[in-house]
Amino acid sequence: MKMKNQAIDDISKYAAPHRDRWHYLDYSDGKHTGAYTEWKYLNFIQGDLAGYIIYYVLDPELRTSLGSGRIMARVLRGEEFHGGIDKIPMSEIEFDTHTASARFGNARLNEKTPHNYQITGSVAGISWDLEYNQSTPTLDGFKDVNFGILPWEKASWLVKMPRARITGAISINSKHIQLNALGYSDTNWGEFVPFLSRYEWAQFNDEKISVVLGVIYRWGAVWKTYAYAEINKEIINFDSETFKIIERKWGREKITGIMTPVKTRFEIKGGPSTGESADFVARPADHGPVGPSTGADHGPVGPYTLDCAYAPARTDMLSLKISSWLPKPCVAEQISRFSGTLKHNGNIVHSFAGLGFSEYSPKTWKNTAVTF
Repeated sequence: MKMKNQAIDDISKYAAPHRDRWHYLDYSDGKHTGAYTEWKYLNFIQGDLAGYIIYYVLDPELRTSLGSGRIMARVLRGEEFHGGIDKIPMSEIEFDTHTASARFGNARLNEKTPHNYQITGSVAGISWDLEYNQSTPTLDGFKDVNFGILPWEKASWLVKMPRARITGAISINSKHIQLNALGYSDTNWGEFVPFLSRYEWAQFNDEKISVVLGVIYRWGAVWKTYAYAEINKEIINFDSETFKIIERKWGREKITGIMTPVKTRFEIKGGPSTGESADFVARPADHGPVGPSTGADHGPVGPYTLDCAYAPARTDMLSLKISSWLPKPCVAEQISRFSGTLKHNGNIVHSFAGLGFSEYSPKTWKNTAVTF
């Protein structure tokens, strides 16, 4: 079936293969198991309310002192930022190596069908009972990419639900809020020590367009770029060679003082996907080798231009302390304000603005609010 103009509901949600699961048994050979990590990220947005929930596991076989899980939930409502993070011992974690389902203490992720997840739980005054119903095709971001400099370091990224309809409710300090929102989910996993690599990620949804960007840097330069947009059920694969940062402003994050981008504007060009996939997996254009393709072939470079800017509205600085002799790798987990345009042959086909999500990964010797 053609990727172009294809609705996700044209296939049986029950017959579709499981694209998402927990992967750690694939890496449990004992060689570098202590460096294994996996996380499932889900977000939602409804007007001036935006939030994300993350299920982390680090070193599930307890080879190091880092072995444990984390549940993080953050919600921005207007100007108020709520939530936090809980550490979960491995004895209270169960996950399915065939589906996305998992239990992290009192939090659950239930894969009801391959395109319908239910998540429940509570953290730091935030509780949730939400259903994610996928509405755009799954994307293979990259598979077993060498994310560092050691030959065994491998990381993978699956964009499971680039856009989903979210229903259910959240509670903020016992105040109940019903949702009929847009959302997103992805999964990251692998074995790596993130000292000599850096990445950034940005994601935006509205009722018409879905945008995802991922950039991996090596030695300070762009090494691999991934970008995707979906509009009117058409998938646009962007050419990584056309990616350029038009504007970048830097500043110190309010709590830690770590230098991070306070505004990023990028441009990238491409064309629609023309590949076929029985289970609606789009294979976006990339930069550098990523191994065998499991989805659609790259589409031709076409007459689309994406111009997108984003600036963090709220940031959580997460860090990983591996040694007192080394700086801590960090992730700036952000809810951001987006604006941009998608042009076709120079004409604007859609302008967008609103809250979205982004990440940036610096290094620091400083203390951060959350240290793993």
